[in-house]
Amino acid sequence: MPSLRTARLLGVLLVSLSIFSLAAIRSTVPAHALSGPILSFNPASQPLASAGGKVSVKVNVTNISHENPLFGWTIYVDTNAVPGQRNENSILDPIDLTLGSFLQGATQEVLCIDGRVLVGPGCGNANTPDGPGVVHTEVYSAGGGDFGNGTLFTITYKAVGGPYTFFTFAQAFTSDGNTPLLFDQLGHPMPGVTVIGGDYGDVSQAPKAGFEWAPKLIFEADMANFTAKVNSTTPGGTRIVDYNWTLTQGSKSAVYLTGVNVTYHFGPVDAGNWTMTLIVVNNLGHPSRQHSETIVVHEKPAHDIGISSFSSSLFDNILAGTIITFNVNVQNFGTHPENRLNVTLAVADKTFQAHPSGVLAPKLQEAFIFTWNTTGYPPDTYSAHAHVDPVVNQTDTTRIDEYFTVRIIYPLLPGALLSLNITQFSGIVILSLLAVSFVVYLVRRGRNRRLLANQELV
Repeated sequence: MPSLRTARLLGVLLVSLSIFSLAAIRSTVPAHALSGPILSFNPASQPLASAGGKVSVKVNVTNISHENPLFGWTIYVDTNAVPGQRNENSILDPIDLTLGSFLQGATQEVLCIDGRVLVGPGCGNANTPDGPGVVHTEVYSAGGGDFGNGTLFTITYKAVGGPYTFFTFAQAFTSDGNTPLLFDQLGHPMPGVTVIGGDYGDVSQAPKAGFEWAPKLIFEADMANFTAKVNSTTPGGTRIVDYNWTLTQGSKSAVYLTGVNVTYHFGPVDAGNWTMTLIVVNNLGHPSRQHSETIVVHEKPAHDIGISSFSSSLFDNILAGTIITFNVNVQNFGTHPENRLNVTLAVADKTFQAHPSGVLAPKLQEAFIFTWNTTGYPPDTYSAHAHVDPVVNQTDTTRIDEYFTVRIIYPLLPGALLSLNITQFSGIVILSLLAVSFVVYLVRRGRNRRLLANQELV
């Protein structure tokens, strides 16, 4: 049998081997394994080519997980990335696109190069950057998806001039959201896509863009001011002459602004994450790399209680004695929790009071149910009025009252198709008696004429 010392040494050795094995296993996991999909250009930077020569750049994807494989994409690639200034391809002119090895068997559903439609129904829809210098590709696989890393496609350009430009993933603002978009099997956009641009030529000559904004805490309906942070003198002694701003959120139309200082008035329902992008241009027409910041617009603080819906179990052709149930849904439309809501229902000569509720969190609603026994109420049309008292500091009271109409009727006569009230019934009886009297009159008149005629003959 081994000695105690030998056993201890063996135990230490086994523990050391286990730790080493675990460390080795963990070291094989890349540092970016937990990040989302990444789109990038390869090579990330390349020198200026001779005029008329060919320049190729690959669009690669990394970090597509096995659990959520890639089934398609919508991507716009731009090299003359100043919004509204794509008048000519003075640096690179796109001429071709070939699909890569990633997502083999996929179908190119849309392909537009330099504003020309090569595949698909068309290009240049609203809120898209199609035009000179832009390559627009949409691909989807009806078969299997793909995961891991690889090349989506390669773009070939004709070199035109210099001194530089940037390869960028341009944005389009569609119902799906901002592009570039990578799609899963259900056609849903993959979340958390990171994009990395590329360089072409001597980008050290490019001006640099940056900006500040105020206030930092922005609420709905606020005015925000944006100020460019750019030196008046840029590399090579050039000057900044144009400031091009683009403000976007989701599928909303992009807002384009110009100037060193710009302002934007956010709307009353504009809460969410916005993106402000600035590109500056020097007096030689050379643009900067785009600089983007996320602008968070917060929901405006408010106390706002209101009725979201009001309904009843019955509303017409109700017989007296029927019990009617009214459902009043009260919602917290504000941003603060509210409690002890006072909800009432008034109908005919009755007013019903609901028991005070607990805490109602923002955006949630609570149902209040009232019952009305119609026994003893004559046939008529009655208005039901639901009301919730406004809470402290509430300024919007447009939703605190709702109305509903119900109708109680007389019982149907046997075999009758309609229910009649006493006035209608009395009118029909009188008309019927008049009609019968008129018929009797006509019969008697006819009989008297016949008797008179017979007497004259005799």
